[in-house]
Amino acid sequence: MQKIKYYEEGLETILDIKCSPITPKERRKPVQQQHILRLQTDPAMRLVIREDDLRAVIDHDDKFCGGKGPASNGKLRHLYAQIWRLKVERNKYKSVVEKILLLSPSDSK
Repeated sequence: MQKIKYYEEGLETILDIKCSPITPKERRKPVQQQHILRLQTDPAMRLVIREDDLRAVIDHDDKFCGGKGPASNGKLRHLYAQIWRLKVERNKYKSVVEKILLLSPSDSK
């Protein structure tokens, strides 16, 4: 969950720059590239976060600038963050179930 938090905060920064009327838009490119590069080099996170999802939020979420501060920007960002958290939970439970099934004695009738 710590790694997902990194991407959530990064998307918040990117959207804050995109939605700000005074911040130069060129400042978001290095932040975007940094997050995409980190995702490409982290195989564990690629199981949870698809690069296409990250790019979708970056490219299309500027239409939802909230005006109440950085936390209110981006409906897609909030949706994808929830999906990513659910994927992490699903993977945790899936691995626990697999371990239980390996430990349980098999029924032979």
